[in-house]
Amino acid sequence: MAALPDPYEQRREQMFPRLTPSQIERIARHGTRRRVKKGDILVEQGDHAIPFYVIIEGTIQIVRPHDGTEDLIIMHDPGQFTGETSLLAGRRSLVRMRAGSDGEVLVLEPEAVRTLVQTDA
Repeated sequence: MAALPDPYEQRREQMFPRLTPSQIERIARHGTRRRVKKGDILVEQGDHAIPFYVIIEGTIQIVRPHDGTEDLIIMHDPGQFTGETSLLAGRRSLVRMRAGSDGEVLVLEPEAVRTLVQTDA
């Protein structure tokens, strides 16, 4: 008897879509590529004006710090992106974002994202 698929896994791609290589190429001119090392903190809980990150290589962990420990919320892989909720809402970060492995990210500052949205249909 085959195992039933995990409902979360079925919805993961809807909740956390992946950009195609051509989409990443189109938005790359609006951002800056940055190498990251495992453990580098990209966003700290409480930060404001959070950039939009696209994972090019490696992984990014989203964790919720509390009482000296952390709960892993999600691990993002290449092609996925982070920061959109806080960036669009203008709110402080509720989570910590850090490199889960050595890799590379594309960093788009809030103003670059607004320009991209307005100019690239």
